This record gives sequence, structure tokens and C-alpha cells, in this order.
Amino acid sequence: MLLNTTKLLTVVASMLMLCSASRAQDAAAVKMDLEAGDARVVETSSDHIRIALHVLARTHQRAKIVKVVLSNAYFNGMPVFLSPLEEPFELAPEEFIQLPGELMATVYYRDVDSPDPLQQLLQNSSVTIDAEATITAQLNLVEKVALMSSTATSKTAIHAVVPVSLPGGDLARTAALTVLQASRPLFGKAQKASAAVGIGPKPDPWCEERKQRFGGSLLYVVSHYQLRDKHGAVADYTYAGTGFRISPSHFVVLREAVEPWEFDSGAMSRMKSEGAKVVDDTRDIVVYAPGAIPDGTQPGMSLAHGDFHLVSSGKDDRKRVFVKSDKGYKKGHMDERVSEGNIAVFELAMPVIGGTMTDFAGDSDAIDPVAILRFRSPVSGQPLEVEALPLHVTRSGDVLQLSDPVDARYFGSPVLVSSGILAVVQDERSASLLRPSLKRVGYTLAGDQHGRAIACSDSCRGE
Repeated sequence: MLLNTTKLLTVVASMLMLCSASRAQDAAAVKMDLEAGDARVVETSSDHIRIALHVLARTHQRAKIVKVVLSNAYFNGMPVFLSPLEEPFELAPEEFIQLPGELMATVYYRDVDSPDPLQQLLQNSSVTIDAEATITAQLNLVEKVALMSSTATSKTAIHAVVPVSLPGGDLARTAALTVLQASRPLFGKAQKASAAVGIGPKPDPWCEERKQRFGGSLLYVVSHYQLRDKHGAVADYTYAGTGFRISPSHFVVLREAVEPWEFDSGAMSRMKSEGAKVVDDTRDIVVYAPGAIPDGTQPGMSLAHGDFHLVSSGKDDRKRVFVKSDKGYKKGHMDERVSEGNIAVFELAMPVIGGTMTDFAGDSDAIDPVAILRFRSPVSGQPLEVEALPLHVTRSGDVLQLSDPVDARYFGSPVLVSSGILAVVQDERSASLLRPSLKRVGYTLAGDQHGRAIACSDSCRGE
């Protein structure tokens, strides 16, 4: 009898622990309504503009927030980097308040292809913001045990039109528009022509040499797919990034380009809240070489048409997150951008000769100076143009930390040092070393009979 009672108590205790853990997991979801509040122009100069953004939040339980990040952010369709809020603060439940501090965007004209988004911001005193918000909360002891983590991460998509103030009113607005108009030679393609006649900064000679030497291998990567919800409604999604050839037959992209919905909180939210699923026959990846016009008038190389095929990709590196849905927050998993698994290798059906990166830096090679190659944002009817950005980096293991943040256009871009390509950009602040990343997906950088570097899978080693 005593033994049966002990068993019964053990079962009851286990059930209570499971219920407690389940409640803790639900509580660990930072049920936060996050909105873009208002923005203000902090500074306008001859080479940059600084804009500060306030964020409003409301939680449904008391929470200690330790970090708020807005990534993949766009102002009027222009990609920007917003500095995160990293000072811990506590929020009382059910109070909609403005978070302390500001998220700051510094937009350098050299990085922007057109002044039009900034001109619209100043003229209309408003800006359309699109971003992915990531909120990290510190957990209490019970929640830590339930989730086996000291923090919980929630993600939500932001789309809003917010007012923009400018200290000094109409007089300051007119002055800012005048400065912006005078700075037009520093934007986009006009920058090169202006530099040639002595207007604005001249291109860095070392970066220009890298661009001439390796720019032909760059690829503009566009992924298309559709999500269909349980009611049959269909939504189109597009991912745009960068890739590069590492041999006449192989090219590298981020795995995010292969399965973008695994990295997109907006897509994940739709999948969780509406039961949406990827429509397989709508999936495609199209790549364009420098000089191509990616507006549909010229066909690129297509995965669906058999122009290339996937030969290897990294493993999932998923993190438990709470994704906002129409019924609150739901538990899910999303892939991490900065990860050894965020890489994929494709093989072309027809090898391309010329313009290929054939020099690869060793992991211990000097990492200063550094250049990152990217495409300027495509303009309808205009050919793709490669540019090089000089940066400094620091190394931590197999990851490089960028001295200055970059925007989403750089995701998948190669990082070059004097001896060749060293790493691939994975998010706004980080790049992963190429050699170990390729090795983890079964590829090594070998040499052909002419001594040129090639990508080689496990199956071709020793041939």
C-alpha cells in the first residue's frame, strides 16, 4: 500500500512539474506588442544623415527586456542599419510606453543609390518603416528551468508609417533639402562620375583593384516562393541577396537563399497563425551576373529551369523563438543567420570560364585591409554594377566582426583581403570564414591541373 501511494505521489508530482513547465514556457513568451513610434532627424550633413527612431511597447506580463533589435530594416524601401537597444529595462504589464533610448540610423550617401527615399522623408515629414523586431527577455528561475535557457527570444514583423520631426521646423527642412540636393553627386552611379572630376571622395585604389580582379564572379541572387494558408489564400515572398562563384562550375550562397522562410519572422508568423505552407512548385532561385538587368527583361540562370542544382548545404542551426500570430505568440524555431550552417553550394550545368575567384585566403592570413563586394541596388532597366566597400574587421574564432554595420544587400557578399577571398557576410555585423564553412558542408578548396583553386566535394578529393 505504501509503495502504491509513493508511486501515486510520484506521478502527481511529475504531472505538476509538467504543468508548471508548460505554464513557464507559455509565460516565457514575451507577449509584447511592439510598434514604431516616431522618428526625428538628428543631423544632416554633406555626406550623411542621422535619424533616430522611438519604439513603443506593451507586455501582457511583467518582463525584463535586455535587448531589442530591428534587423532587415528599410526606410521608404531604402535598406538601413538601426543600432539596437541593449540597456536592460523592466516593463509593467498592460502599459503601452515608449522604450528608453533611441534606435539610430546613420545613412551615408556613398552607400545609397538614390536620394529619393530621403527626400520623401524630409518633404512628407513621415517615413514607411519595414523591419524584423527581435526582443530578448531575461527569464526567472522557473522559466529558466523550463526552457533550459536564461533568456527567451520573440520575433515580430513591423510595417508602419511614422511621423518624422526635424528640429527647427520648416526652415530646417528647407535647409536639409538644400543640402540633400547639393549632395546628389555623391549618390549611386553619380558618385563615380563626380569623383572623376574631383567632386566627393575618390574610390579607394586597393578596393578598386579587388573589384576589377574578383567582381566578375559576383552573383545577384533572387529567391521566389509562395505561402498558401489553410483557406487557400496565397502570398508571394521574395528574398534578394548576393552569391559568388568559387570555380567555373560552383557558386556559394547563404542557405537563407535556399529556404528564406526559415529565417523570416513574417513568413514564420503566417505559417504559425494561419497554417500556411510553402507551395513547392512556386519555389525558384534565379541568379544574375554583373551587367545583367534583373527586371524580367533578361532571363537569369534558374534553379527551376535546371541551369544549376544544389549539391550541398549546411545543417539547420535553429533557435527556439516565440513568433507573433493573430492569437498571440506561438512557439517555433527559426534559423540563425550567423551560423556555420548558413551556407550552400550549387553546381552550374554549364561551367563559366573567366571572372572567377581563384585566390582564397588562408585562415591565418592578415585581415587588414578588407573589402566587401556587393551590387548596387538594381534600378529598373539598368545593368547590375559591382562596388567595393573598405572596412576593418576583428576575428573571433571562425567569425569576423565588421567595424561598421552593413545592410541586407551585403548578405552573402564575399570579404576580400590581400591574398584573396576570406569570408562571407551573414548579417549586418558578422561574416564567417569561407574555408571552414565549406569544409563543414563537404567541400574543400583544392587545385586543378593548372594550380587554380576549385571547390571540391568529398567525392572528388584525390581524383
